[in-house]
Amino acid sequence: MSSQREDLFEQLNGFDGRAGLRDDPRVRGHSHEPGPAGRPPASFRRFFAFAPAPIRRAEPHQRGTNPKVPRCGHSDVGPCVRPPPWRAAIPRDNVTARQWTAAAVPQTHAGATPTPNNSGERKQLMAMLETGAVLGIDVGFSDRSPSTAFCLLRWDDTAVRLRLIRTKASTADRRRALDDLLAVELPPLTVALDGPLARGLGRVRHYRSAEALLSQGVFQKRGKPGQTSSPTGLLLHEHATLLAKLVLQAESEGMCRIAAAGHYESIHEKAIVEAFPNQFLAALLPEADLPPLRRDASDRYWEACVALGLFGDLFDYLLPGRAFETPLSAYGNHDDRAAIVCAMTGLCVAAGRAVGVGDSTDGDIMLPPRECWGVATHGDEPWLARALRSSLTKVRKRHPRGSASRVVCSGHPWPLDPTDGD
Repeated sequence: MSSQREDLFEQLNGFDGRAGLRDDPRVRGHSHEPGPAGRPPASFRRFFAFAPAPIRRAEPHQRGTNPKVPRCGHSDVGPCVRPPPWRAAIPRDNVTARQWTAAAVPQTHAGATPTPNNSGERKQLMAMLETGAVLGIDVGFSDRSPSTAFCLLRWDDTAVRLRLIRTKASTADRRRALDDLLAVELPPLTVALDGPLARGLGRVRHYRSAEALLSQGVFQKRGKPGQTSSPTGLLLHEHATLLAKLVLQAESEGMCRIAAAGHYESIHEKAIVEAFPNQFLAALLPEADLPPLRRDASDRYWEACVALGLFGDLFDYLLPGRAFETPLSAYGNHDDRAAIVCAMTGLCVAAGRAVGVGDSTDGDIMLPPRECWGVATHGDEPWLARALRSSLTKVRKRHPRGSASRVVCSGHPWPLDPTDGD
């Protein structure tokens, strides 16, 4: 950032670009009108493409069941303050397209789908901070009960709103539900489905790398995914693929717009991705707070995340300054909860911060940003990073297609070394 832009930063908001809002304009006697709920003043939002997260005061470290290990994942040195989000605040004036893209969007590894850098896609990414929408689909295949759930997650500059519809598995029922959800004008959607998806939305019958990576070691007792090669897995794969094609059909008929894929080695040109609610929720939880499971993994994890306020932390990171119109604690239906987590997965992908687990041929299962992962019981590293590092070594040696397996973080394969950055 040039010294000129730094001066403008400080004149308007006392922001130094490194430590967040250095002086709160509401107590410094700043001349600008303060924004709601800790958000920057309106004049700041007009000048800057991105607004920083709400002001977070220093507070004691959160503790899990192990008093020696902070649940927040930080060391005990210094106050507990979350680092600033990836969306750096950048003045709009005198910033070239290349500078904007480099600062606002994580860079991709060679071979990745190129980061959006034309004018239309940049404007779409910029507008996403103020308003946007994603679609989450919990895939069911019952013709008798409404086990397929759709969740439309929309946000503006102050609030996050959810709309949910449950339906049976027939194509007609699903299409009616989609038409109902998409009846209003929406920005381009990212779509996340809780079911196996392969490249080009083709059909496969083998055990995929994504499933193998999330089934080794500790994953076996933390809600591992079913195998696509099993009868139930094949049925889920079939219905997930059909639902993805149904959304594409709705787009072709002018019912909606689906965003272009911008994540690493996408399976489709459109932003259609695979979610797995069990592991998405488990990733957010500190290892010491993971509940014992039976066959209700996603519900137990959901309840633990609500109790610990982890959804609030996730949305503070992805969409700072917004509040849920209806609190997430109000949702009790299993399928509704799963659809909401699928929508959260789509949001992580749309924000460019999802972690992908799998390979380029059979697709990735998308997980939350690693900045939001729960800490391990022993040490400061997230438990999921340790588990994935161990699993990746095993799968590459043992799985028939394991040589191509990888974990993708911020647009490039991540070696999962504790000392590595993004």
